[in-house]
Amino acid sequence: PARKVAAAPAATKAASAPDALAKVIESLKRMGEKRPGKRKGLERHIESHLGRNLAPGQLQALMEELEREDVLEIRDNKVEYRPKAKK
Repeated sequence: PARKVAAAPAATKAASAPDALAKVIESLKRMGEKRPGKRKGLERHIESHLGRNLAPGQLQALMEELEREDVLEIRDNKVEYRPKAKK
């Protein structure tokens, strides 16, 4: 008999929010002064680290969470990093 392979739940395809946030913060710290300076570059950086299979709205939610966590601030499409992202 043929075995049925269960489809992976959507949660395993896209990183969970706390894990994704921690992964993004860590990657930004490792980049040092070469971090993206503009919003679009930051979005591409996040997509490249988490994969292009982000759930709808997850990229925007991560960007908002980075601002809430005081990791960065986005003004006029320019990214200003806070000390939390530099440690």
